[in-house]
Amino acid sequence: VTSKGELKKYQNAKGEGVLFSFELTDDSGSIRLTGFRETAEKTFEIVQMGKVYAVSKTSVKPANRQFNRSTSEYEMTLNYDSSVELVEDDGSLGQITYKFKKISDLDAVEVNTFVDVIGVVTDVGDIREITTKAGEQLKKREITLVDDSNRSIQLTLWRDRAEAFNAPSGPVPILAIKAARRGEYNGAVLGSSGDTGLEIDVSKIPEAEALRAWYMSGGKDVKPEPLSAGVSNNRSNERRYLGEVKEHDVASLDPSDSKGAYFTTRAYIMAFRKEGKIYYTACPETAKKVTEAGDGQWLCEATGKYYDHCDYRYILGFNVHDVTNSAWFATFNEGGEALLGRPAQEMAMLQNNDPTEYDDVLAQHRYELFSFRVRVKQEEYNGEVRPKYNVMAMSPVEYAAETKLIVDDLAQYHMSA
Repeated sequence: VTSKGELKKYQNAKGEGVLFSFELTDDSGSIRLTGFRETAEKTFEIVQMGKVYAVSKTSVKPANRQFNRSTSEYEMTLNYDSSVELVEDDGSLGQITYKFKKISDLDAVEVNTFVDVIGVVTDVGDIREITTKAGEQLKKREITLVDDSNRSIQLTLWRDRAEAFNAPSGPVPILAIKAARRGEYNGAVLGSSGDTGLEIDVSKIPEAEALRAWYMSGGKDVKPEPLSAGVSNNRSNERRYLGEVKEHDVASLDPSDSKGAYFTTRAYIMAFRKEGKIYYTACPETAKKVTEAGDGQWLCEATGKYYDHCDYRYILGFNVHDVTNSAWFATFNEGGEALLGRPAQEMAMLQNNDPTEYDDVLAQHRYELFSFRVRVKQEEYNGEVRPKYNVMAMSPVEYAAETKLIVDDLAQYHMSA
């Protein structure tokens, strides 16, 4: 078993139930198996990560690529008479296969991409309870990881997984993560889904041995830089003018480059994009888009579940200017809330029901000065290549700190003149 999901509730026209999915891997590849209702509950108790099982009497169908990331073209459904039996591991199947990314490289990974990460656990937070807008109580736990790129990142675990997590032990507590979701909250973060696998105190893979050697030889004494630190006012986050970015960074980007270029800039917000909505309706669990299914229900294709409510999340476009040029930026939920000071649902109600008040709220934030951390990529749209600017973090300008940066820049200019 190389991936074990959570026991998920679902609701459809036939009623409520639970489902459970896991992946089996051998030397030919991997395949996803899913059980429903009593079969799901029974199999969930049997299956354990890293163990070997013999499975029989299942149904086979083409893989649904929207939910299935295994290598097989097919997937298996467990029936009421299916057999899932634990067998002895003779070593012939090998180990879980990872494609690890360095923590420092996650900055350039697209949001909502699934990645494999290995790191040393430096902090395990307490379990916290949060209440969703629907009144549901959710438990979460945040874990901090660091690797030999000298960067750290937070991983969030939810529900039963947050409660059941046992911190790695020993002088170098290593955690390997399979299929973590790359999120965004003032920088890159990691989230867990039903398909996320956690392997604690790994020791049989080369990356774990290299990480252990780095940590013991001095890595534990290095203070890592968090990926989710937001926009800072220090010299390592050098400011760029929009004109410089367009002339140099954008001009040199290739549309096939998925990483793009990063820069920090200080600019005034001049206008907000008027076309379309500034929000989307989102799944309460995954934050992915949901569609209205009638009778007050919302369908999330990512989870296969129907909900009697949805969340509202920002997808906000606005125009910025500095003394050299202008650009259209886009920001998402956290950035929208930081900018407008209102939740997306409130602005959605205004946009749909009171356009005059909606326009007034946006007008209040014109000509405000912000510091932005931005990723720019070249993307092709309708046969035309255009730069796309996504805000990774933003904060109102701290005038004392910004003034000091300007004075330092002037001093360096005079020294080099």
